[in-house]
Amino acid sequence: MALINRLDSRDPGFASALSKLLAFEATEDESIDRAAAGILADVRTRGDAALVEYTQRFDRMPHVSADTLEIPKADWHAALAALPAAQRDALQAA
Repeated sequence: MALINRLDSRDPGFASALSKLLAFEATEDESIDRAAAGILADVRTRGDAALVEYTQRFDRMPHVSADTLEIPKADWHAALAALPAAQRDALQAA
């Protein structure tokens, strides 16, 4: 299982490591598209069971259920209302 790369801005090689990381062009890697398409197809086919499995796998949340992943609409609206107007407008436009 791959570990998450962590960068520390205090490290001497931080700028170089960050530049290398940012230089990666995901749109040029077809394997990413294939993997994402496979995941989406699996979630469409198996629904919440697949969603929970991928959440456990990628987010390392071993005791998650589909119910715990759902964010109540009231929380969405509260978070949106708490944003500065410019950020809220940008999210709504997106």
